[in-house]
Amino acid sequence: MASLVLADALVPARSNTLLKNAGLVIAGSFLLALSARVQFHVGLIPMTGQTFMVCLLAAVLGTKRGLACMLAYLTEGAMGLPVFCNAGAGLAYMAGPTSGYLLGFIAATWLIGTLAERGFDRNVGTTFLMMLAGEALILGPGMVSLSAFLGMHASNVITIGLLPGAILKALLATALLPSAWKLCRRSN
Repeated sequence: MASLVLADALVPARSNTLLKNAGLVIAGSFLLALSARVQFHVGLIPMTGQTFMVCLLAAVLGTKRGLACMLAYLTEGAMGLPVFCNAGAGLAYMAGPTSGYLLGFIAATWLIGTLAERGFDRNVGTTFLMMLAGEALILGPGMVSLSAFLGMHASNVITIGLLPGAILKALLATALLPSAWKLCRRSN
């Protein structure tokens, strides 16, 4: 049985659930596009805030709204809006070196959304494991596509920066989600 996710606790439905859900999906796709602009370096590969935001949105929105958010984001990019890293856009960009990451966004959203609906985002231990699993679902296909385009072995891609960034992002989400739930419980 699915329980409420953080979005339901933060933005309770008062009258129009369709309007609430549409607003959350649109806001999520906007935040995801903004997160593509946040770049930092861990090792040799520039990282963005995208995987963090994908995982966080999946936990906050749940499975259905999270998947709708990813679909909206990918559709925006396919239509030519510069929502991807380095203002990338279009179908050619989506089929390039980062194609595996984009596919991984969907898998991670499904897993994390499903687990969040079962309450995994409410304590530190399960949140951390949930976020690491989500990062793995993004980074796995991402490393395959990136290594194919760069002509590198996937293990080399891991050692030049992907793993430390994934752990850092999982720790950040772990600090945020259970704390947000505690605040919600106090305000009720």
